Amino acid sequence: MFENEVNPDKITKADLVVCIPSYKEADSIAFPVEKASEGLVKYFPDHRSVIINCDNDSPDGTKGAFLNTPTQVPKIYLSTPAGVKGKGNNFRNLFQKVVDLEAQAVVVVDADLKSVTPEWIKRLGEPLFTDYTYVAPLYVRHKYDGTITNGIAYPLSRALYGRRVRQPIGGDFGFSGELGKGGTGENDDRTLHRFRYSAHRPKSVVDDRASVQHGTARPEAFFHAPLGVLKFQVAGIGIRRRRQ
Repeated sequence: MFENEVNPDKITKADLVVCIPSYKEADSIAFPVEKASEGLVKYFPDHRSVIINCDNDSPDGTKGAFLNTPTQVPKIYLSTPAGVKGKGNNFRNLFQKVVDLEAQAVVVVDADLKSVTPEWIKRLGEPLFTDYTYVAPLYVRHKYDGTITNGIAYPLSRALYGRRVRQPIGGDFGFSGELGKGGTGENDDRTLHRFRYSAHRPKSVVDDRASVQHGTARPEAFFHAPLGVLKFQVAGIGIRRRRQ
């Protein structure tokens, strides 16, 4: 039976949210959930925290895998209706929940990460409780890795928006609750809803004159959309956002 929200601990308020967006990640989501819980307990013991899985009604049991993963931090499962997919739609649900919870800070990590550690939660979340509005990842990579980011996404966002965000489409980042409020409005860009909120983030950061911090991470494995699709999406969304 479809449930758009499962909140076993009846959480109504939170200071810090860790979000894990997903679609058909039953085999991999437990690991980042465990590491997120460890990071929250170790580095944010005095904050009210919650882990949220923003899903697309995955048919493979992602919901059960998430909720059944043992954690010391409460969890909330959110889902789009059946047939409504896309990471952008996941984030629409997240933004509304962040507003409802009155969260001060949000950390996002991908559901298929094999290298995430508790320290990632600290590095992406800690600056948000000081003077920073947005925390971008800064991956330590081989110089030939991240070809699309280095050759397309970073130069394009740098040219269009004038800000040095080295990983503008990285799936791991942090943002303030205030910045998240801007994502609760209506947006008729279906491409943005279906694919990645990531390509829209530089515009949000620049428009809000957000203060940006980079958090260092060492990724080992990432899984992306087919190369041609990703190039089209990144360039197309970036140019349309700037024209608007």
